[in-house]
Formats: sequence, C-alpha cells, structure tokens
Amino acid sequence: MIYKIDTTLTDELYADFNCFTAVETKTAKRTVIISRIIINAIIVACLVAIALADGFSTFLFIYAVLLASLSVYNTVNMKKIVKKSTIRQLNKIKKTGKVPYSPTATIEFYEDKLIDISPNSRIEQNYQGLDRICVVKGRFILLYTSNIGAYIVPEEQAKAQVDLDEFIQFITQKCSSVEYY
Repeated sequence: MIYKIDTTLTDELYADFNCFTAVETKTAKRTVIISRIIINAIIVACLVAIALADGFSTFLFIYAVLLASLSVYNTVNMKKIVKKSTIRQLNKIKKTGKVPYSPTATIEFYEDKLIDISPNSRIEQNYQGLDRICVVKGRFILLYTSNIGAYIVPEEQAKAQVDLDEFIQFITQKCSSVEYY
C-alpha cells in the first residue's frame, strides 16, 4: 500500500460533488450551454408566435420581460438550483433509510489498483477502470469510474493524512485523462 486515506462524507460534500459533476465539469458545461440555448430559443419562438398571432402588445412586452428575467435568473443561479435539488433528493432518499453514498470509507492506493473499504463493502478498482480524474483545488479529488460515479477524496481530509502534492502527483499518473479546476 502506498497511500491510505480515511474519508468521511456528509450530505453537503455529496451535494457539492453532484453540483460539480452537473454544472462545472467540461462535459457538463457543454450540456448547460446547449440547454440554455434551447431554452432561450423556445422563449424567442413563443414570443414570435404571440407577436404573429396578436401583434405587438403590452401583454407581449410583459411576457417577454418575465421570460427574460426567468432565463437570467436560471443562468445566474444554476449552481444553487442544482445543489438545492440534490439536497432535496437526498432528503427524500434518506427517509427510506438509505443514502447513495457511504458516510465513511477507507481508500487504499496501491501501485496498480485502489481498494475502497466501507462498512458494507470492499471494492477493488484497477486504475485502468478510471474514466478520468478531476482535481478541484480546495475541495476534493474525484476519481471518476463513469460520467456520474466517482470516488470522492475530500482535500482537507487527504491533506491531514498524506502529503497532498505527492498524492496528487501519484494519482494523476494513473489515468490518461486528468482535469484541474
């Protein structure tokens, strides 16, 4: 074993991970831009349809201002909206007695694989199975196994247990796709 990191995840940290994955990654930014273009195109199409049907009116102007305000609000508050939605979904899931993550885990890093040991499971993952690694300065290191699934290593917790710079250098050599944020 080269590194061993004990992690503790909270709802807040898990929500941050989901928000990052849904809004801030390169793939997500592309998706967000496309959805914004589509939403704005729909708004313009609605306004044009109303203008053609009724002509320019006070109602059309008010409708345009409301839709433009909604679009700007959505654009500015995308991260907050996604985070609140994630927390709401987590609360619903928790009512069933389950959580979509393990609150505590130990991740052992070897030369050729990592082992995730939680109270309910033990998962061995070869580094070749990692989709990409995202190093998010000041927040976490994410070892993605798919577009939405990742091992979450909180930076503060890792920093307290290992030399963070050496660990990042080690782990980023294990995957061909590494992104820094």
